[in-house]
Amino acid sequence: MPGGSSTAYLVDACWLVWAHALDHVRALEHDLVMSPPPVWSPLTLCRATLEGSAFVGYLCDPAVSMEQRLARAASLRVKEAQNQSGAAAMLGSEQQAAAVLDIAEAERLVTAAGGAVQQFNRSGRLIGYTVDGESAPLDHSISAEIKAFLRPWSTSSYPLVSGAAHGRPWMISRGRSADGSWAGEAATVMAALITVMGSLEAGVEAGGAYLGRDVSAVLVAMEEARMSFLTDSFSLAYGPS
Repeated sequence: MPGGSSTAYLVDACWLVWAHALDHVRALEHDLVMSPPPVWSPLTLCRATLEGSAFVGYLCDPAVSMEQRLARAASLRVKEAQNQSGAAAMLGSEQQAAAVLDIAEAERLVTAAGGAVQQFNRSGRLIGYTVDGESAPLDHSISAEIKAFLRPWSTSSYPLVSGAAHGRPWMISRGRSADGSWAGEAATVMAALITVMGSLEAGVEAGGAYLGRDVSAVLVAMEEARMSFLTDSFSLAYGPS
């Protein structure tokens, strides 16, 4: 079993991605009061919240062993450094050199933390880490992780928010009005809010299970707030019956 330094790293990683997700929730609050509604920035903001919450669930999944969680944390840390290296290619030689050093430092840290063993494919490429026989890949399908993480009623939201984040042609055409100007929709804001609510509920549940805390009352309150919001939104959209 790895030492406490690996566990501390996992907890720190969870707090960091959770804080990052909440930052985007606060940014989303400003979009709610815009008139007319923004074109699709609510969807790009909620995507960051969704992915942050899903990463918390990925690291704190109560259904997996501590060794598996630590292997996941190690792989994610090194993958983060690799992603930084890819981004640095557009910034300049100094940033590229710093990114190369960060990859080496990330690999050194997760190995020295206790128990994380590198995995390589036949070509000698690093593909993940193993901790006491439990393996986690560097590359994994975020869409599959999110589908397993979210509440059943919100699993179809990720393709929509990804379409906004990556500027898919079908999303661009939806935001363009007949006269060629850009026009937002209340439905887009609604979709973003419901996605955020679902992802935060799932994130609180995962964190509570990992810490051994009873969060059932919190989840009930969050569900009540979500359903109250939906009821109020329908009445605003359709008026009194």
